[in-house]
Amino acid sequence: MKHLFAPYELALLAKENGFNEPCIVLFQYSYDEEMPRQYLPQDGVPRPLYQQLVEWLDSKGVVICPDYNGNTFSAKIFDKNGFYDTVKDRNNNVIRSSNRQEIIEFALTEAFKLI
Repeated sequence: MKHLFAPYELALLAKENGFNEPCIVLFQYSYDEEMPRQYLPQDGVPRPLYQQLVEWLDSKGVVICPDYNGNTFSAKIFDKNGFYDTVKDRNNNVIRSSNRQEIIEFALTEAFKLI
């Protein structure tokens, strides 16, 4: 089930951008120690499902649309004004991967910049 949950860096980015939804898992002290939420102090970092982050961003007007061309995945991000861009690296090259989860993670990281 680990593939369902956002990694620590993404969970922390979400928290820093206002994500405060109930999660069944929190990170505490280091990102490999997980415990049910009710046993952790208030300062733990919620570990959301990827889908929770996608839906939360949707509610903020930022929409992630994965794309598959038959060989690789890429993603587009739409902001609340309807403008979009394809997820790109630092050199402005479109990021493509055969791993859907990797593309979602890149897209979520970029999407938080639009909030």
